[in-house]
Amino acid sequence: MPTILELKDKRTNLLKTVKELRSLTETEKRSMTDEERSTFDTKMQEIDDISRDIKLKEEENKEQRGMEDADKQDNMKKKFIQEELRSLADNKVKEVRIPVETRALTVAGGHTVQNQQMDIITALEAELIAPQLGCEMVTGLRDNVKYPILGEFAGKFLGEVENITGEDASLDSKVLSPFRVGAIVNISNQLLMQDSANIDSVIKMKIKDAIKQAVEAKMFSADAETSKSPAGLLKDIPVVNIGESIDWVGVVKLEGEVDSKNASFENMAYIVNAKGKATLKSTTKDNANGASGRYLLEGDEMNGAKTIRTNHLKNTFGVDGDDSPIVFGNFKDVVVCQWGDITLVVDNLTQAGANTTRFIVNSYWNFSKKHTDSFAMASFPIA
Repeated sequence: MPTILELKDKRTNLLKTVKELRSLTETEKRSMTDEERSTFDTKMQEIDDISRDIKLKEEENKEQRGMEDADKQDNMKKKFIQEELRSLADNKVKEVRIPVETRALTVAGGHTVQNQQMDIITALEAELIAPQLGCEMVTGLRDNVKYPILGEFAGKFLGEVENITGEDASLDSKVLSPFRVGAIVNISNQLLMQDSANIDSVIKMKIKDAIKQAVEAKMFSADAETSKSPAGLLKDIPVVNIGESIDWVGVVKLEGEVDSKNASFENMAYIVNAKGKATLKSTTKDNANGASGRYLLEGDEMNGAKTIRTNHLKNTFGVDGDDSPIVFGNFKDVVVCQWGDITLVVDNLTQAGANTTRFIVNSYWNFSKKHTDSFAMASFPIA
């Protein structure tokens, strides 16, 4: 197979031949003969074919280099973490920053901007249910996030020469600043001492789980914002009375509450907890007699909308606080932000008596609804 350099040389020679042929006819001020036209077309086709081959080879080489760089970077990260963890024998408390992935982004003018994002954040994002719901995920931030909230525009019919009376659209904005999410993960010193290539994977898994539990517990609550934490997504969204039990009419009524506010139905979804999901799966649409054999929740969809389970959605409704909540909305109107790197303070002194090393995890998060009217919730007794 010819190399890229050989292909480029061949293309250059062909271009030279085509240029000479065209110059000849222009100098003689005539059209090409049939033989010259045939030669010209053949050479041009060869040039096109060679250009495609060059592009394909360049893409293959680029992909190969990317894979080699990724493997090299991954090995460097593993080696770095393992060396850091096993260096704990020096009896000092230290802070470790987990290595980050570096992605290059080329912008206008040819300048390259380095966009750094934690590799653990990429893995954590895949486990959070927010991306499954269609929430907007923004990671690796350094500054506060400000996004506009634009009011509605109103149109109307007018006479042919009637003036349009202008209306100022309301423009508001919301600023999201980082809230600290911390956790403590304890690891046996025996595990740290053993020469295992999986130590870093175990620690990353525990870190991901600790952060996930903290973020989602707050996200799917109705808590008000405090100086320490953001408001839960359920704060201030309308609660719909669907009756004493869940049925098909109640499902439609819940959806109708959101639809009546002209919310976008682009990415609608339900969230329920495990007990609520079990009730929906065992309740028939015509629950008076169950003749249809169809259930409110079939697979992971209810009335065509995906349904996601999370046990962070707590049973806080009903007389005894044991009714299951159900939330419906356009979760594309939720933004989830994460700032900076995840840092670890590695402390092998505090739990030394228990032969355990303590990892103190710190990360920074916030989340918010863009439009409260995009959501509604209800509750129903668990079957």
